[in-house]
Amino acid sequence: KFEEIDPPKASDFAYITDNTYTVQEISEMESLVLPALDYELVVPTQAHFAGRLERANGCDAAHRSLVHYLLELSLIDYAMLRHAPSAMVSAALLLSNELLGRACCWTPAMAHHSRHAEAILRPCAEEMRALLLAAPESHLQAVRRKYSLENHHAVANLPCCQPGDAAM
Repeated sequence: KFEEIDPPKASDFAYITDNTYTVQEISEMESLVLPALDYELVVPTQAHFAGRLERANGCDAAHRSLVHYLLELSLIDYAMLRHAPSAMVSAALLLSNELLGRACCWTPAMAHHSRHAEAILRPCAEEMRALLLAAPESHLQAVRRKYSLENHHAVANLPCCQPGDAAM
């Protein structure tokens, strides 16, 4: 509730429990739960790293769309959960730099900003490449359809995103 623009009130929570709990009981429980969690309510996500690293990488709008496409393809693959969110964003940037033909795919500046060396990111980037190449045949097509639209620069339709592309 702390990230909401218009957070619900304790009385709203009492209402949705059919007044099983009073506002006072809800407040008391909140004061027990928050210290037990050491007030750590969220964990970092890819979104926490994407904007800063995309700026450091000098991404334009189409490049950002390609990065987001790679990240969203990774969200629907359970095996990708083993990678840290910062590594996922960094690997998506590394792979997108390669796909878009950048001369230097992982600069020392990007290694500094991301705190990840290219060699560490390579396995994650290759897993993303496999997801990208498998996307046209996947039974889950929502992400691919989304990134085939012009408002996402149709990055899913780029030749480098197709299974037969020689640059792969």
